[in-house]
Amino acid sequence: MKAFKLACLVLCLALSSTAWAETRASVSRTSIHADESVRLVIETDGNVAPDESKFNTDFVITARATGRSINYAGGRVRTSMRYEYELSPRRSGRIVIPSLRMGNDTTSALVVDVLDAAAGTWRSPNSGAASTSQDVFIRTTVETTQPYAQQGVLMTVRFYVGRSMIDAALDQPAIEGASMQQVASDVQTSQVLNGRTYQVVTRQYWVVPDRAGIVRIAGARLVGTTAGGFFDEAFGDGIERINAVADTLVLNVQPQPSNAADPWLPLHDLRLRYTSLPQSEISQSQPGRVTLEMVAEGALPADVPELTLQASNGAQVYPEPAQTQSAVRNGRWVSTITRTFSILPTQGGAISLTTPAINWWHIENKRNERAQLPLQTLQVKASIPVSQAPDASDAKSASDTLSTRLHMSMRAWIAGGVFALCVAVIAFLVWRKKSRRDPPTELPRVHISLESALASGDLADISAALCASCVPPTDSLEVVRSRLAKPSQQEAVAALQAARWGGAATESVLDVLRTAFASKPEWVGMRHETRNSELPPLYPTH
Repeated sequence: MKAFKLACLVLCLALSSTAWAETRASVSRTSIHADESVRLVIETDGNVAPDESKFNTDFVITARATGRSINYAGGRVRTSMRYEYELSPRRSGRIVIPSLRMGNDTTSALVVDVLDAAAGTWRSPNSGAASTSQDVFIRTTVETTQPYAQQGVLMTVRFYVGRSMIDAALDQPAIEGASMQQVASDVQTSQVLNGRTYQVVTRQYWVVPDRAGIVRIAGARLVGTTAGGFFDEAFGDGIERINAVADTLVLNVQPQPSNAADPWLPLHDLRLRYTSLPQSEISQSQPGRVTLEMVAEGALPADVPELTLQASNGAQVYPEPAQTQSAVRNGRWVSTITRTFSILPTQGGAISLTTPAINWWHIENKRNERAQLPLQTLQVKASIPVSQAPDASDAKSASDTLSTRLHMSMRAWIAGGVFALCVAVIAFLVWRKKSRRDPPTELPRVHISLESALASGDLADISAALCASCVPPTDSLEVVRSRLAKPSQQEAVAALQAARWGGAATESVLDVLRTAFASKPEWVGMRHETRNSELPPLYPTH
């Protein structure tokens, strides 16, 4: 009998311990209006916090609190955690708070029915006639209510607060049938309406409808706590919960016109221009720099085509990263993109610069437009000066003048030639006599070796060393690249040119150069040299 009682006691203690370890979740109300809030309470003796993302999708967390309690039961000390959340619904209808996994325990799913906002609550009409007698209200505007599908629309939400706020949470629900992203940081200003000063928070979104048809934009919501004045605090705590909701906006999205160009690019305006062009002739040692600018009204920088530049006559074009700026002008989102290109000629002659045409749809005029810059021509400085021949009309007079001068100075030339010959003979005899007494000494050649230049990492020194080691030497990297026999070394020189004139990453280019020229440069024709030459080769082959 005693054994049976002892077993029952142990079983009761075990059940009591199990019940204590249970994780529980509850809500203060199961039915609320859209402008009200509900309190979610979670209690557990574990040390795992709730996953707020499970209920943050359908609710705005306006307040949260955490508490810890210690109890003594069954001869053991138990520690439990209590999590409290104040939740405001993002939408109407039945909302299910899913079960939450907390360690080894799981809470039960909870259901909250959200009714439409009750009459007399703080609804905020989007028109300018919104009542400024309210302490808090919201105005939402869009640049157009009839956009095309895939046309970006700027939406501006302004939160007006006429009382001191202890805390506040601003929220804009997701839009079904459209993408939405915030495009600028919040701007806080103050505004006087009907003699009352409001603190205004402006938030802007970029809304792009996915398809034609009706798209409803749920009203933005402001949930917070206001602090009352002196008399409010004297007859109460003066604290009031605020839940302001803006009216729903409706977009009547138009389909893409059947005659629109592909790809589809709806804009209010698109402008292209050259902001800088070379003012003089360009060369391999002085490449030209060209800057283009695109201004697109009604698009983000990522929505417009990339700025590119094409050059003729074999010239190489090295683009730099594009620079973007965005701003709101006259209620529209305006993106400005600038990009600079380095033009490196490879041969003489003029270079023609062209840009690809951009087809776009003019929203106001409802027609296709085409943006393209005019052709520009750059003059290339000749690497080897060439004397210009005289005009045909002046050929005879120039020939007569030259003959007269030659005839008049013939005697002086002969006398000077004889004198120069005598001086040369005397100098040769003196040099020969000296060379017999003193052994010839070879002056050291002063230049930067390729190995030292690669070790220092200076791109200018590497270029000079490659030009000096070229067979025969040259001052052009383009010539160096054409005379190299190994493709890997040719690609390394091309990367060096891109780094010097196109702004490529220096470290990555140095790695390519050091790998390609770990062995000596191999020039075209070296492989065909005869190994039986009397002189040893410049670089012994193995």
